Amino acid sequence: MTDDRGQWNRRRVLKYLVVGGTVTLIGGIVGAKLSWWESSSVSQSTSSSVSQSTSSSVSQSTSSSVSQSTSSSVSQSTSSSVSQSTPVIDAYELITQALVAGERKVYLPSGNYSVSKSILVNMPNVEIYGDGKDATVLRLNDNVLADALYFQRGANGFYVHDLQLDGNKLNQLSFPGAGGSININGIDAWNCSNGIVENCFIHDSRVFGIAFGLCSNCKVLNNLVQNSDANGITISNQHGGSGNLVQGNVVDGASDVGITGWDAVDYTVQQNIVKNVTLSTSPFGNNSHIGILAEGSPNGTGSKNCTYSENTVSNVLGSGMYSSPANATNSPSNQNEDIVFESNTIQNCGMGITVNHTIGFTGTSNLIDGITNVRGWAIQVGPDASSVVFTGNQLEGVPASMSGAVVQLGSPTGIFKNNTIYANGNDALYVKYKNGWVVSPNTIVP
Repeated sequence: MTDDRGQWNRRRVLKYLVVGGTVTLIGGIVGAKLSWWESSSVSQSTSSSVSQSTSSSVSQSTSSSVSQSTSSSVSQSTSSSVSQSTPVIDAYELITQALVAGERKVYLPSGNYSVSKSILVNMPNVEIYGDGKDATVLRLNDNVLADALYFQRGANGFYVHDLQLDGNKLNQLSFPGAGGSININGIDAWNCSNGIVENCFIHDSRVFGIAFGLCSNCKVLNNLVQNSDANGITISNQHGGSGNLVQGNVVDGASDVGITGWDAVDYTVQQNIVKNVTLSTSPFGNNSHIGILAEGSPNGTGSKNCTYSENTVSNVLGSGMYSSPANATNSPSNQNEDIVFESNTIQNCGMGITVNHTIGFTGTSNLIDGITNVRGWAIQVGPDASSVVFTGNQLEGVPASMSGAVVQLGSPTGIFKNNTIYANGNDALYVKYKNGWVVSPNTIVP
């Protein structure tokens, strides 16, 4: 595999890397003379100091330290689990050449990889995977200012799993601001169906950790998404798509929202953990600090038929859970519809559950334990909500001397019954339109 000058041929090497798909081949290539990598050190390291041999007795030893932190204390400095030394293999080059060669299954063995440009996938049934989220580590190069991994229209059936992606957010220094590009995400998919992101560790993304737009029947499963500057996980169906699932993930650290549905349709968010939405590094300047959100754009249609269940939300500066599109005024064309918050646990958040601009909301069997803002609430329903039902919820852990009632019902009609409120000396319930609400029976402990 050399050219007439006795040097490695870049195109053929990269193809052989993936088609061969074994650690042995990569060990042999890294140890060889690579004229196409003249500007970089040709040595790869892992903390296990694994020695790999090929038929030519080439060995590879490594020594970079990989560590992962998932503690509840989130640092605003990069939580990169990859050493800052330059990785030796460019995942952009490797994966791109593999796809050009017709490969659909790209295996990245344990080790550190750079990402010099956004990795674009626009063909169906591509699988990209590694040896585990603590073993195969991809790190976005400085100032790439683009998604690390982007699945474009036509990449149906994509599957990414068992790898780590470091967004290197502190070194993505330029950003166009509000109204500009938001495509500086960890993993981004647009107009795809039946894709899966699973068992990955995605951290330090400049904007979103994982973002799906116009996707249908895609899944985000059992990932750790840490320290995103805007949202941890975002699903948008503003102009199409539906039926996406976010399940079993841990979102630890964000500035705007942990998990959101943006004009989402038939969207399910269940059994996730969202914590430490306390950063203040939003690229949009919002720092909205919301745990889980059903929302929409000002010129969108709102989220429709979405269920958020069995999630745990903790240590959020704003609302633990929130249902409201971005439009500041009630508009028939821009309202959430048929939103369900069921069996969630909200702990130590500024506010508990907030509902506005929503037609058809059901909140049932939720536990709200710990409100940290004395000007907050456990439940608030705004004036532009209708057909709201709260039943079987337990509200406790509110601070003394709150500025308002524990529960604030401001819409013209609704049902609030069979709930338990531990008021801690505060007013338990405020109802603006008393004739429009059913508010008994409830258990109120003063």
